Amino acid sequence: MMQLEKQVNSRLALASARVLSRELSERERVIWKRTLDRSTKEFAADPGAANAYLAHGDSKPGGQIEPVELAAWTALCLNMLNLDETLNKE
Repeated sequence: MMQLEKQVNSRLALASARVLSRELSERERVIWKRTLDRSTKEFAADPGAANAYLAHGDSKPGGQIEPVELAAWTALCLNMLNLDETLNKE
């Protein structure tokens, strides 16, 4: 397995554990990877949009992660936080 794929899988596992309190199924992992790829391509095509997306909110990027990558992961995590499963936790 390539290093990048391992990193993506690790990040997805962490996000799922923190937000959903469970592991992703293989089907879900494929869907989230597709979502990440799509966001990465869109932000790579317009890096200014990535910077504008990251400019919202109180926390500003620290510069350790490239804006395109950070914006794509931010979008993925926001999508995960907006799942009915997340919003209806008890």
